[in-house]
Amino acid sequence: MRIGLVVSTFSDNSVGRAFALWLIAERLGWDSQVISTRGGDIWRPLRHSPFAEACVLADGLEGRPTLADVAESRDLLVAVKPLPASFGEVLKLHKRTNARVLLDIDDPDLEAWMSVHSRSRQLAKATFRPRNYWRAWKLRRASRSFPKIVSNPELQRLHGGTIVPHARLDFGVGGAQREAPVRVVFVGTVRAHKGLPLLRAALSRVQGEGFELVITDEPPEDAQPWESFVGTTDLEAGLRLVQGADVVVIPSTGSGGISRLQLPAKLMDAMVAGRAVVAADLPPIRWALGGSGELFLPDDEDALVASLRSVLEKSRRSSMGEMARQRALAVFEVSSVMDDFRRACEDAVVRGAK
Repeated sequence: MRIGLVVSTFSDNSVGRAFALWLIAERLGWDSQVISTRGGDIWRPLRHSPFAEACVLADGLEGRPTLADVAESRDLLVAVKPLPASFGEVLKLHKRTNARVLLDIDDPDLEAWMSVHSRSRQLAKATFRPRNYWRAWKLRRASRSFPKIVSNPELQRLHGGTIVPHARLDFGVGGAQREAPVRVVFVGTVRAHKGLPLLRAALSRVQGEGFELVITDEPPEDAQPWESFVGTTDLEAGLRLVQGADVVVIPSTGSGGISRLQLPAKLMDAMVAGRAVVAADLPPIRWALGGSGELFLPDDEDALVASLRSVLEKSRRSSMGEMARQRALAVFEVSSVMDDFRRACEDAVVRGAK
C-alpha cells in the first residue's frame, strides 16, 4: 500500500506520532511518505534519521508539489492529529477529490483547543477568539465522518476507532541497575502539563537518600548539584539516556483534564528498555503499564516522594523493569501493533471506495 502521513508541521514534537506510524508502515513494507504543507526544519530528535528522508514538503512553492500532487500517488492519506494544517488540509482535499482518508487521534488536541474540560475557558474562547473556536468545532464535527485510529482506550472512548498505540522498535535492554546513586531520568520536551517542577521538588527532598536527576532541557538559574541538564537531544541520544536510567519518571499533571487522555511516548521507550517506571496514575498510563510500574497520585508531591523511596531497592527496580519490558514487547513493539494498523488502513481504503 502507498500511504501519506500528513502532519501539521515537521518542526515540533507532534511529528513524533508520525514517526511511530511510519515505523509500522516500514515494517509492513509499504511505500510511505510524511507530508506537510508547511516549511521548517525536521524536529531535532529525528532530523538525521531515516524518517527525515521520507518527509516531503508539499507547499506548492518554488517548484515543489502541492498536497494534491502528492496525494495522486497515495492509496490513503492518514491525517496525523485533527489539526487545521493536517486534518484540515486533508479534509479540503477530500472534498475536491474524494481522497481516501484515515484520521489519527493520538492526543486530546481538539479538546485542549476548545477547553472542553473548563466551561469558563470554553466560553471565553468562543467569545474572544470565535474564529479559532469555531474552526476547532467544525473539525471535531467533521472527524465523526471518517474512520479513525487512536493511541489509547481513553481516546477510543471519546472518538471510537481502532487503538494503535505509539509503536516502538525493540532496541534492547538498558544497563544493569545501580546500587547508588539511583539515576532518575526525565526525557522529552518540557511542557507545563508534564510535571517537571513536581519531579524536581520531590527529588530535592530525597536526593540525600541516594538519587540523582537527569533532564533533557537547558539548565535553569536554580539548577541544583544533584541535577544534570543535558539540553535537547536527538532520538539516539534520548534512547541512550533512557537505557542508562535506573528509573524513568512520568510526572504528568492531572489538572485541567487533558493529561487524563494522553499517552506519553517516552513511557514506551522506558518500558522497552526494561527500566523501572514511576508515573502519575492517569488512565492511559495505567493502561499502558498494565501493573508493571509504580503509580502515584497526580500532582501530589508527597505521593511522588513515597514512590521514589519505594524503588530505592535495586532488586525491586530490576523486577519492575523486566515486567515493563515484557508488557511493552507484547503491546507496543512494532510487530505487535502492525496488524491493527494494517486492517484500519485497508478498511479506510475500502470505505473510501464506496
